[in-house]
Amino acid sequence: MVSMADGTAKPLKDVQLGDSVLSWDEASQRQAPSLVKASPVYTREVADLVAISLPHVLFHATEDHPFWSRRMRGLVSFHPNGTMEEYQLAAHPLSVGEEFEGERSESVRVSDVRRVRGPAEAEFWRDRRLRGPAALSQSGGSDEAHPRSVEVMTLCLDPHHWFYVHGVRVHNKGCFAPWVRVLLVNGSQVPIAAVRPSDRVVSWDDERGAAEATVLGVESFAPGELFEMRLSANASTPAGSSLRRLAGSQGQGLVFTGDHPIYSARQQGVVSMRPDRTLTAYGINAGQMSEAEIVRNYLGHDAEASVRPWRGELPAEVVTLRLDRRHWFYAEGVRVHNKGGGGFHGGGSSSSGPRGHYAHYGASHFGGAHAYSAFIITHTRRRRGYWGSDGEDCSYVAADGGGSGGQYVAEQACRASIGSMQTCSRCDDCATQSCVSGIPGCSAFLARLYSSCRQWEEGSGSYVDTLMTFAFFAGAIVFLSVAARACAGTAGTPAMESRRQARLAMSQSGSNGPGILSARWQGTYSENGE
Repeated sequence: MVSMADGTAKPLKDVQLGDSVLSWDEASQRQAPSLVKASPVYTREVADLVAISLPHVLFHATEDHPFWSRRMRGLVSFHPNGTMEEYQLAAHPLSVGEEFEGERSESVRVSDVRRVRGPAEAEFWRDRRLRGPAALSQSGGSDEAHPRSVEVMTLCLDPHHWFYVHGVRVHNKGCFAPWVRVLLVNGSQVPIAAVRPSDRVVSWDDERGAAEATVLGVESFAPGELFEMRLSANASTPAGSSLRRLAGSQGQGLVFTGDHPIYSARQQGVVSMRPDRTLTAYGINAGQMSEAEIVRNYLGHDAEASVRPWRGELPAEVVTLRLDRRHWFYAEGVRVHNKGGGGFHGGGSSSSGPRGHYAHYGASHFGGAHAYSAFIITHTRRRRGYWGSDGEDCSYVAADGGGSGGQYVAEQACRASIGSMQTCSRCDDCATQSCVSGIPGCSAFLARLYSSCRQWEEGSGSYVDTLMTFAFFAGAIVFLSVAARACAGTAGTPAMESRRQARLAMSQSGSNGPGILSARWQGTYSENGE
């Protein structure tokens, strides 16, 4: 139930556009009303949900959703790293005994918090929307009785970002005109309002460059202050490109909200017409967009753009996209930010810089490996049960049977903690802390694995580079050794001679058996077939 400004309460699914809810003004540190601008719905995996028990109610939320803690005097969430990655909000770990803040500023104690146990537990969601910050319904899955994913929703508010669900304070988190065209990976352009979940759009990875992204949701909002961007093609703009077509068009250009972040080639970063609103609403530091701006298209070419207030008819709504791994897409050929997305907010903030620029909790934050492994088990998707299908996982065994630098990291962590690969695999499969406690060395393995995997991911696979360097020098040493023995006239049996004639091989993938180079990785070294 959501607390309304008039003192009544409504189920989240019944809150309408234009309703006034009870909110919190951070500047004056007092309650205040906020207007509902939208109530977007997203699809999330059941594995991303947590069940939170309060004295008067049990409700469900997404793992990264931030709550206000009276005890910590700050935000808490079940998955603080995810909260930082998705929303650029620093949060402490949510645990049993936490104290939420009630409508009368009283403490509301959390008596239990845990992950949803799986699709079977979601069966009762089929015929009704769930109580809590996330309104849920079945969405997808091969078994109708046990949905694999659910719909979650939240509220987009103006001017504040807090509302009260079941009496406790929770955080919520403009866009493009619906006719603005989005570039899909097949080269076609479709109006943004016609884009559907699972569509693939041309995107941008801050570390690797041009990329693709999957649409997870399409978000609609009430329009606010709108601007129009018109482009002028230059000599470097390819004929037939969307920029050249748009530049030569007498119709409308790129129509966007004043707070929307757009990439500026001139400033080498995001800009908006209302950067103060961009920072307040989304947590993104944007520069001031100029009326004569330089933007960038999907081919990497720059184009001059003129920006002015939108003078046309005000659309009924404005739209943006929620993407899976990246936060950029191309609207009318121009690289624009999606303002973060995330499963539990309306357009919210997210990191606009490279991955790894945010802090991660380690074993030192929890007083040792045992407590840290409990955090991993209950707060992360690092185990195969949740990460097996991720394209960039660092699990013990890759889902497709292939290997990676992350595979090497996992095996090294196993040798240093448990020793037995089979036992490490059982440990990696643990879904409860009691399971971890029953396997000697499991806590240390999980703590080492989680930290090492994160270091590997943020180092862009530097372990693989290290292995390649090692292989190169190992090959050089073997070669010199063989050459030295040959010069000394060393003789022996044909078998021994065969062993002395090193057969070296370098390849892009494979496995060379047990030993220090046993990991399956991209780029391998082998000697005499071993």
